Amino acid sequence: MKKEWYKLGTDFSIGAGDNETTISLAGLDENFAASWALLIDLLTGPTAEPGTLEELKKIILVQREDAKKDFRTLTSAVAQYNRYGADSPFLRALPNDKLTALTLDDLHGLIKSLLTYRHAITYTGSSPMGKVEAILKQRPSSGEPLKPTPPYKFLRVAAPGESRVYLFDKEMAQSQVRIEFGDGEYNEANVPPVQLFNDYFSGGMSGIVFQELREARALAYSAYAVYSNGGRKDEQNVMVGGISCQADKTSEALDAFMDLFENLPTSPERFRETRDSVISRYRTGKIGFREILGSVRSWERLEVPIDPRKERFAKVRQLGLDQVVQFQKQHLKGRPRLISIVGDRKKFDLERLKKAGAITELQLKDIFVF
Repeated sequence: MKKEWYKLGTDFSIGAGDNETTISLAGLDENFAASWALLIDLLTGPTAEPGTLEELKKIILVQREDAKKDFRTLTSAVAQYNRYGADSPFLRALPNDKLTALTLDDLHGLIKSLLTYRHAITYTGSSPMGKVEAILKQRPSSGEPLKPTPPYKFLRVAAPGESRVYLFDKEMAQSQVRIEFGDGEYNEANVPPVQLFNDYFSGGMSGIVFQELREARALAYSAYAVYSNGGRKDEQNVMVGGISCQADKTSEALDAFMDLFENLPTSPERFRETRDSVISRYRTGKIGFREILGSVRSWERLEVPIDPRKERFAKVRQLGLDQVVQFQKQHLKGRPRLISIVGDRKKFDLERLKKAGAITELQLKDIFVF
């Protein structure tokens, strides 16, 4: 199949997420019809050698064992478990026994079912719409109406009454620390203050987080923080902070980071840089023609007016440092936090760490289903 795509000069990709599957074709317009026909053949009549699937299973099993030794994957798994509990993606994956029991018929059945659901098709290119529509209609039809897609499942971040610490003990020189908590649902009115807050708080090396934790106090090798708006209407916003530090400085670094969440340092000079930077991105951040439809789709998911950038830009220019501090007080200050740590517990000041929240020590079986 790769040879066929290569002959057509077409790049094919497919990705499956928690709630949607995305299939992409990129190539020459003159070969669009042939590429589309090849894609339809692949989706309606997938084929593979049995040995290929068995080899793939072996590769995945090895990757899973490697993942349980990798500190980056461990950090993500602990944080996801802290955030979602049993809904962590590391716990919703197929267990090894079910993975090894999969057959080609199982997988091919899933692939064949894709086009039986309602779906959206977007096209960017030089061909006229009539020609594109004619090509897209060249596909077999069962005559049955398309099935509605399953409802979108929103995962909600855990909201304990008090901050808590989930700790995974691993002998290593550095500690990986994550601080997270959920906030309200997506609100278009908050986009401009969020943009200013993120740049002010953690916008590169001049951001408050980097300057305070690394430059001023030498507590971190790296540090970041971001308030992430939901990607569609009714999706929850999440505040995430991360720090990589020397193991014996874990408690001190965590305390300093938590203090920044509670007490935002104010610097008019830093804010002027922030606002100028955000305004500059608005003025120079033209959406390329290949990204137009993706942007429109993202605005549709948020149920905001098509291209809300003009209104956002006007509001950014009106906001000041007081509004950024107000945002911090309303959305960060005093919130119970989910703290996830991967590191060598022998080097921690556990008594000091307990002040951040009750500590729960985790094992591999708690955070991985495999």
